[in-house]
Amino acid sequence: VDGTMVIDVSPSADGFSNDSAAVESVKETIAQEAGVSTDAVIIKTVAVEATPASLLSLGSRPQRKRRETPGTVKIEYEIVPQLNNKNANDVMNNLDEAAQSDEVPQQLETSLARHNSPYTVKVTQMDTKEVSKKDRRTIRESELHSGGPPMFALHVLAWPVVLVLWL
Repeated sequence: VDGTMVIDVSPSADGFSNDSAAVESVKETIAQEAGVSTDAVIIKTVAVEATPASLLSLGSRPQRKRRETPGTVKIEYEIVPQLNNKNANDVMNNLDEAAQSDEVPQQLETSLARHNSPYTVKVTQMDTKEVSKKDRRTIRESELHSGGPPMFALHVLAWPVVLVLWL
């Protein structure tokens, strides 16, 4: 099971990405929501994504260090459910449930607080895929996206507006 989590971080995206306690908090959150131990979660990469605003501010203030700027952190991970005598279906079911609620952001905030991490975070995306061992094709996917209602909800809400305008 492979996945990515995208987090908006302040005050320092670089600081977050280099802070072992912060990264451990992400690992704990993924494990908790997947229903596995932290040993079953492997953090593959932690990268700060450059945003146009942060690049502009760097250009206009050369004395300001990038470490001090908020930004977006992308974390790639792998979950090995077999280490906990589970299968990929168990993990995906747990992550589907978590994606339908606010559990992931709340769990990450709780874990960061437990580690006394000074970061304010917002989980903007969490995509997890069950992939075939044989050919690496996606078998099943679970997605969490924040920032508004899902597209289906927008579509359902738009029909009454169109109907009223038509009448």
